[in-house]
Amino acid sequence: MARGTSDIQFVIRAKDEAEATLKRVSAALKQMGVAQDSVSDGAERTATDIERLQRQFANLERYNREIAATVDTATAAMSRQSQTLLSTNATITDRKNRIAELTRALGILSREADSAFIGPRRDGVSDQIRSVQSQLKAANSDLGRLSTTFNRELSALQSSREAFRGIQATQREVESSIASASAEVAAQTVAL
Repeated sequence: MARGTSDIQFVIRAKDEAEATLKRVSAALKQMGVAQDSVSDGAERTATDIERLQRQFANLERYNREIAATVDTATAAMSRQSQTLLSTNATITDRKNRIAELTRALGILSREADSAFIGPRRDGVSDQIRSVQSQLKAANSDLGRLSTTFNRELSALQSSREAFRGIQATQREVESSIASASAEVAAQTVAL
């Protein structure tokens, strides 16, 4: 479960990093705006300002690659969480089947004990009944623990998915900013 906890913490941390990247994108866009204003103010500084625009555009593209890497890593973390959840669910199903088997066995043994004569045969059945009851109690206890684990893993996965949606929204904003900046750089370059 420590892996699941670290996965959700990673996805949340990735969301925070994506938001920080978006802030850097906004700052880069502001710098691009200043550079664009400078381009329009004077022809003598045009080449330098266009270079500055291109550097800022390159920064935006780098930020986009960083977010894409974050998305890939967060996707892998959520995949691990999903696999853990599926494994826990399979174990719960197995445990429920075992409980059903033990319950059937207990029923058969109880009927046999009722029909057995007093003596060693009944004592043997009583020992078997106690053994099955003990196994049934352990299986039920294990099922309760597994159910708690499943619910915790499901909650962690849901939290990761929510954080991931935030990362995706940030990525879309960065991509939109890059498209706008690209069009602006192209327009400025053509205008010269």
